Amino acid sequence: MVRRQIQLTDDQDAAVRREALERGLSIAALIRSLVEEALRRETASRRVAAAAVIGAHASGGLRDVAAEHDRHFADSIGA
Repeated sequence: MVRRQIQLTDDQDAAVRREALERGLSIAALIRSLVEEALRRETASRRVAAAAVIGAHASGGLRDVAAEHDRHFADSIGA
């Protein structure tokens, strides 16, 4: 494990202490858990956003876009 020093506001500290007591965890264990949860949510959110883009754009009737994307891109920018 890596040791980190962080600063919390008085309100954050009080909330973290209460939550740790309620969950029966040390403050450090609670903070690690909260960081992990936040990172998982962020990763899931990015996956959802990426999946929403799939198939969202028309291919303009081209049937070989996956195989010939470089050529089609070059054609589209006049290269």
